[in-house]
Amino acid sequence: MMKIRTFDELLEGIESEISWRRREIHNIKLALDSSRPFLIPHLGRAGVVIAYSHWEGFIKESCALYLEYVSRKRLRIDELSTNFVALACMKALKEASLTKSPTPYHQLVDFFRENGHDVSRIPYKEVIDTESNLSSAVLFKLAEALGIRLEDNFDLKRKFIDRSLLKTRHAIAHGEFLEVKQEFAHEIFEQVESLLEAFKTAVENAAAQCLYLRIPSSTQWS
Repeated sequence: MMKIRTFDELLEGIESEISWRRREIHNIKLALDSSRPFLIPHLGRAGVVIAYSHWEGFIKESCALYLEYVSRKRLRIDELSTNFVALACMKALKEASLTKSPTPYHQLVDFFRENGHDVSRIPYKEVIDTESNLSSAVLFKLAEALGIRLEDNFDLKRKFIDRSLLKTRHAIAHGEFLEVKQEFAHEIFEQVESLLEAFKTAVENAAAQCLYLRIPSSTQWS
């Protein structure tokens, strides 16, 4: 797997992640439209599960690529936006939360005061957690953690994400008999494709606008 060091490498990595997913969704749609009538309910059910897998998979992988991109820039702590400072000290914050003593928190404050010019160490491997259930709430939580600005379209699609995509996928994945009509399957495919493209744009914009910086600037693109 390629290392994500530059803006162009980030764009290439994200495009690589979404392109094969586009192809598979497209091929599932073709199979559904050209299949014999008795196969349509089965392909519809399978298609919903696959569409969800691309929904969760792309969001997780594109977030991981963006996180790696920022981590490899090796920015100083005092250059980073608040959310990335939090990610840089996530382990220390978790350890501090396990004790009732204020001492660990005092040590964290002292560290930031005295070491703001130190190079940050942001973990990026196995950090992104979709909780195996990428609901709209989990999506917005991930976006907030990474400082990715989601357009209003995502807020409008909460009902689709939670009730149509997740609810249907869960029912099928847990062995329930749920008929998926051809029209509904097409809606799932089209909405998922649209959301993936919109999230791709949101991640790319976050990188292009340097939203990982305390003071965003376009001078960090390399």
